[in-house]
Amino acid sequence: MIFDLAALPCYDDDSWSLIRYVGDGPLTFMVDDDGDHEEIDLCDVPATDEQNAAWVAYYEFVIVHGEDPLGEFFVVKEFETYTRDFGLTFREPMSQENVTLLSRLGEDIHGHGDYGRPEVPNHNLPDCVASYFDLVERRNHYAWEDSLAELIRLCYLDDNVKVRGATNRSFTITVKLEDTRPNPHYATQLQTAARKALG
Repeated sequence: MIFDLAALPCYDDDSWSLIRYVGDGPLTFMVDDDGDHEEIDLCDVPATDEQNAAWVAYYEFVIVHGEDPLGEFFVVKEFETYTRDFGLTFREPMSQENVTLLSRLGEDIHGHGDYGRPEVPNHNLPDCVASYFDLVERRNHYAWEDSLAELIRLCYLDDNVKVRGATNRSFTITVKLEDTRPNPHYATQLQTAARKALG
């Protein structure tokens, strides 16, 4: 029968890992995060003072950095996914083969592409939109790496996409996607939980 003897966080090579010490009948093992294990003597299991010191160091790390790499605290990092509409306009530039994402409807557009066309700054496009359309990130905008005709064809076949308008060189759609909303108080809540754990 396997039973836990101890568990303590270890900081090595700029990252945290959790080392467990388990007993299996007369044998004792040290097990890391990857499941790798090594047989050790029972006397090599860290004493209670050493275990407590390791947890104090980990809690202090969480308080300073607002991160919980070992997932020790039950703090919600992102809220549940929800469905939301994104309005997008694409244009097929005359100077290149790739289709450029021009704008998100209802967003302020900063910067300009070739011929003074507004483009979406990289930080303004949610990951869920970029990945849904397999958009490629360029230096200052996103692009679709196929023809506008192919994009239009795929959008007409997609139940999540509503075509709002199309011309021979541009295309406007609304797409319904699931998105998550980050918890704006995540770091603060982690720090509070770590302070409580310190007592």
